Amino acid sequence: MDSIVFSVLKNWAHLSLARFEKLNVANPNDPDHEEFLRVLESPELSDPIVECVSVASYRRQEALRDWEGVSLPRFERHERPAQQL
Repeated sequence: MDSIVFSVLKNWAHLSLARFEKLNVANPNDPDHEEFLRVLESPELSDPIVECVSVASYRRQEALRDWEGVSLPRFERHERPAQQL
C-alpha cells in the first residue's frame, strides 16, 4: 500500500544550526508555526494512507479524534552486532 508520511524535520548534522532553525516550522517561535498547525488540522490528514506519527503530537485534539482506536505500527529496535576489533 502506498502511503504519505509527514515527519517533523530533524537535524542529523546535515544542516547548519542557522539553516535548521530557518526551516523548522515545528518550533513554536517560528513565524510559520501557526500555519503549520493549521495544515495539520486538515481533514485530508485523516485519510488512512497518511501517516502523521512524528507530527501527531502537534495536531489539535479535534483533528486527532479520527485516530481513536487506530493502532499505529510499532517499530522494533534492531541492535547492531558489536564490531570486532
